Amino acid sequence: INKANENGLMKSDPLKYIKVRKPEGHRFPLSIEELRMLEEVYSRFLPNNLNKVLQYFLFACFTGIRFRDLKDLKSSNVYLEKENPYLYFIQHKTKDSLNLPLNNKALKYLPALGLSGQPVFSIYSSGFTNKLLKTVMEVAGINKSISFHCSRHTYASILHELSRDIYTISKVLGQRKLSSTQGYTHVSEATKRNLIEMMDAI
Repeated sequence: INKANENGLMKSDPLKYIKVRKPEGHRFPLSIEELRMLEEVYSRFLPNNLNKVLQYFLFACFTGIRFRDLKDLKSSNVYLEKENPYLYFIQHKTKDSLNLPLNNKALKYLPALGLSGQPVFSIYSSGFTNKLLKTVMEVAGINKSISFHCSRHTYASILHELSRDIYTISKVLGQRKLSSTQGYTHVSEATKRNLIEMMDAI
């Protein structure tokens, strides 16, 4: 319709006053317990392709890094300073730089670094990664429909569970708006249950 308007084929836009809203998708972050289950699976013998995809998925769960940024990550983006290891890179989505501290869990899944221009991880395509993750979840006994982007939701949700500091979480995710971060934070069923049971004290 826009093209037709541009080329003078239509006098007016019949959809001008119609607003299309994107439905909210189903997001399934992993719980702390499920993340531990995946770590336990990683410590076992897995076929090489499953082990490989689980390694970079777990790294993303402990850093919140997006798939494209992880794929583009080079050895030169990794700074392993003794007291303050971190990643420094330009985010593909926002074009903003991000200084992302690395915790010990993330370091555990960081492979040996090569030359400065070499990728940190050898990453499959998005579609194949998600296909392999489905198998990994079955092996781990996790009954959730998971895509790679779940790692980012998992990171944000667990940080929120532990700290409730949404402002700092937005900074480590590299987001400009707090409203964007709120879409990544989820309250676990256990936390909701604990809150509701506070009513029993009345």
